[in-house]
Amino acid sequence: MRSVAMGDDMSDLTLYTFDWVPDFPRGFVRDLRIRWALEEAGLPYRIAGVPLEVRAPEHYAVQPFGQVPWIEEDGTVVFETGAILLYLAEKSPALMPVGARTAVTQWTFAALNSIESAAMAWALLYRPSGFCSVQTANANASAGVFIPRA
Repeated sequence: MRSVAMGDDMSDLTLYTFDWVPDFPRGFVRDLRIRWALEEAGLPYRIAGVPLEVRAPEHYAVQPFGQVPWIEEDGTVVFETGAILLYLAEKSPALMPVGARTAVTQWTFAALNSIESAAMAWALLYRPSGFCSVQTANANASAGVFIPRA
């Protein structure tokens, strides 16, 4: 497992993600949400890579579905991006202003359950083989190219 510090080198918060991702799902691995939230909140963190190909029993012990991301901080482990985002929001008024817990929770669930499902369906319309690069998808959209799935 490799580890890279982001921000404060003394951070106790570690974001676990795959050490490598094949071309087809790049841009769809959910650790991007967590990285973005950590940067917006200005929270120091480390990144630790876990193997994509062979997942150890220790991986399943903290993430029962064998997925990423998960975070660990002072012995607390949180998996699932929505849960992680709410955990981080509790630490930063940049993510959850005072008095906004209900709205933040509501919009987190909306983003993950309503908005993402619609966006993924749209994105896949431009990907006849399932996935393509972001550059290809943007080029198709800019050119008005609609490629129906086979």
